Amino acid sequence: MPPEQRTGPQIIDEASGRPYAESAYGREWRIVARAAGIPSHIWNMDARARAITDAEDAGADLDRIRSAAYSQVATTQRYSRGTVGKSRRVAELRLAHRALRNGS
Repeated sequence: MPPEQRTGPQIIDEASGRPYAESAYGREWRIVARAAGIPSHIWNMDARARAITDAEDAGADLDRIRSAAYSQVATTQRYSRGTVGKSRRVAELRLAHRALRNGS
């Protein structure tokens, strides 16, 4: 793929020296996951979702998370599972806003 057409990170198949075919990476990941004792109901996307959720819960800006993980904001938001962290941050922002408004 020409450099100007590339978007985001690419995972290269060591055997071919090229990016993995569409479903090949998932098959390879499952072999490694099985050997590591990861249950079959856990998928590779769960690891990405956990990383995105942890970053968001830690207060990272969505655009910075997006740039590190994906090229589309909608995709990053879909992988974020941190509803508790999001709610907590919204509550903190609301309290800070009230305090400023009330002169505290």
